[in-house]
Amino acid sequence: MTISYPKESSKFDLAAELFWRLKGLGFLVSGEVKARAEAGRCKFDLVAFNPLTKAPLAIIEVEPPRKVGRPITALADTKRVRKYKSFGIKIYVCDSYSGIEEVVGALLA
Repeated sequence: MTISYPKESSKFDLAAELFWRLKGLGFLVSGEVKARAEAGRCKFDLVAFNPLTKAPLAIIEVEPPRKVGRPITALADTKRVRKYKSFGIKIYVCDSYSGIEEVVGALLA
């Protein structure tokens, strides 16, 4: 029996990297955050919070790394996304290591 090193990064790898990048920049970050919306319950992959007020700044959904030609559908107008938008804060989708840079840049702006 052998365990081979994965050829691709997983959703967990991306979430962990983004979590630690944001923590290192001083954000409060939590994973698997549960919340209630008028339309039902939600569970967010990551939520970034203001370190002083602990107010939520952004919902971050981490998707499995994209295959070539596979579009991101996480922000399509679905029931889930409508629930997320009802919280009135920014929503980001991260599906690659370059996506980590985009999310970090947006939160620092």
